[in-house]
Amino acid sequence: MLQHQPSRTAEYMAMFRASEHAKGAGRRVFADPLAVALLPGSLRLPAKLLAVRPVGEMLTRYIDRQWPGARTSGIARTRLIDDWIGESIGQAEQVVLLGAG
Repeated sequence: MLQHQPSRTAEYMAMFRASEHAKGAGRRVFADPLAVALLPGSLRLPAKLLAVRPVGEMLTRYIDRQWPGARTSGIARTRLIDDWIGESIGQAEQVVLLGAG
Protein backbone atom coordinates (compact mmCIF):
# COMPACT_ATOMS: atom_id res chain seq x y z
CA MET A 1 0.00 0.00 0.00
CA LEU A 2 1.27 3.44 -0.90
CA GLN A 3 1.17 6.10 1.77
CA HIS A 4 -1.73 8.59 1.51
CA GLN A 5 -3.49 6.45 -1.10
CA PRO A 6 -6.31 3.94 -0.75
CA SER A 7 -5.36 0.29 -0.90
CA ARG A 8 -6.28 -1.84 -3.91
CA THR A 9 -8.38 -3.90 -1.49
CA ALA A 10 -10.46 -0.82 -0.66
CA GLU A 11 -10.79 0.07 -4.33
CA TYR A 12 -11.96 -3.41 -5.25
CA MET A 13 -14.43 -3.47 -2.38
CA ALA A 14 -15.88 -0.21 -3.69
CA MET A 15 -16.10 -1.89 -7.12
CA PHE A 16 -17.93 -4.86 -5.62
CA ARG A 17 -20.34 -2.49 -3.85
CA ALA A 18 -20.88 -0.64 -7.13
CA SER A 19 -21.63 -3.97 -8.83
CA GLU A 20 -24.40 -4.66 -6.34
CA HIS A 21 -25.83 -1.14 -6.56
CA ALA A 22 -25.88 -1.40 -10.38
CA LYS A 23 -28.39 -4.24 -10.22
CA GLY A 24 -31.23 -1.82 -9.55
CA ALA A 25 -33.82 -1.43 -6.84
CA GLY A 26 -35.68 -4.72 -7.15
CA ARG A 27 -32.63 -6.97 -7.54
CA ARG A 28 -29.92 -5.72 -5.16
CA VAL A 29 -29.41 -6.57 -1.49
CA PHE A 30 -28.24 -3.05 -0.61
CA ALA A 31 -27.85 0.35 -2.22
CA ASP A 32 -24.59 2.28 -2.33
CA PRO A 33 -24.95 5.31 -4.59
CA LEU A 34 -21.50 6.59 -3.52
CA ALA A 35 -19.50 3.48 -4.47
CA VAL A 36 -18.69 4.65 -8.02
CA ALA A 37 -17.57 8.07 -6.73
CA LEU A 38 -15.01 6.35 -4.46
CA LEU A 39 -13.35 4.52 -7.34
CA PRO A 40 -10.15 5.61 -9.05
CA GLY A 41 -10.54 6.76 -12.64
CA SER A 42 -9.37 3.42 -14.03
CA LEU A 43 -12.32 1.58 -12.42
CA ARG A 44 -15.11 4.12 -13.03
CA LEU A 45 -15.94 3.08 -16.59
CA PRO A 46 -16.11 -0.65 -15.73
CA ALA A 47 -18.28 0.24 -12.72
CA LYS A 48 -20.68 2.24 -14.88
CA LEU A 49 -20.83 -0.60 -17.40
CA LEU A 50 -22.07 -2.90 -14.64
CA ALA A 51 -25.47 -1.20 -14.96
CA VAL A 52 -25.71 -2.05 -18.68
CA ARG A 53 -27.16 -5.44 -19.52
CA PRO A 54 -25.73 -7.87 -20.65
CA VAL A 55 -22.32 -6.18 -20.26
CA GLY A 56 -22.74 -5.88 -16.50
CA GLU A 57 -23.59 -9.55 -16.14
CA MET A 58 -20.49 -10.52 -18.14
CA LEU A 59 -18.29 -8.23 -16.02
CA THR A 60 -19.72 -9.70 -12.83
CA ARG A 61 -18.99 -13.24 -14.04
CA TYR A 62 -15.45 -12.16 -14.98
CA ILE A 63 -14.89 -10.66 -11.51
CA ASP A 64 -16.21 -13.82 -9.86
CA ARG A 65 -13.88 -16.02 -11.94
CA GLN A 66 -10.84 -13.85 -11.22
CA TRP A 67 -11.48 -13.53 -7.47
CA PRO A 68 -13.78 -16.40 -6.43
CA GLY A 69 -15.85 -15.47 -3.41
CA ALA A 70 -14.40 -11.98 -2.95
CA ARG A 71 -17.33 -10.05 -4.44
CA THR A 72 -20.07 -12.23 -3.00
CA SER A 73 -18.56 -12.36 0.50
CA GLY A 74 -18.03 -8.58 0.43
CA ILE A 75 -21.67 -8.07 -0.52
CA ALA A 76 -22.84 -10.45 2.21
CA ARG A 77 -20.66 -8.72 4.83
CA THR A 78 -21.95 -5.32 3.77
CA ARG A 79 -25.56 -6.41 4.09
CA LEU A 80 -24.91 -8.03 7.48
CA ILE A 81 -23.16 -4.93 8.84
CA ASP A 82 -25.93 -2.68 7.48
CA ASP A 83 -28.53 -4.89 9.18
CA TRP A 84 -26.65 -4.83 12.49
CA ILE A 85 -26.33 -1.06 12.40
CA GLY A 86 -30.01 -0.72 11.53
CA GLU A 87 -30.95 -2.94 14.47
CA SER A 88 -28.76 -0.95 16.87
CA ILE A 89 -30.30 2.44 16.09
CA GLY A 90 -31.68 3.78 19.33
CA GLN A 91 -29.72 1.24 21.38
CA ALA A 92 -26.10 2.19 20.73
CA GLU A 93 -24.53 5.55 21.43
CA GLN A 94 -21.62 5.09 19.06
CA VAL A 95 -20.53 3.02 16.08
CA VAL A 96 -16.85 2.43 15.35
CA LEU A 97 -15.91 1.46 11.81
CA LEU A 98 -12.66 -0.42 11.45
CA GLY A 99 -11.18 -1.31 8.10
CA ALA A 100 -8.73 -4.06 7.40
CA GLY A 101 -7.33 -4.96 4.06
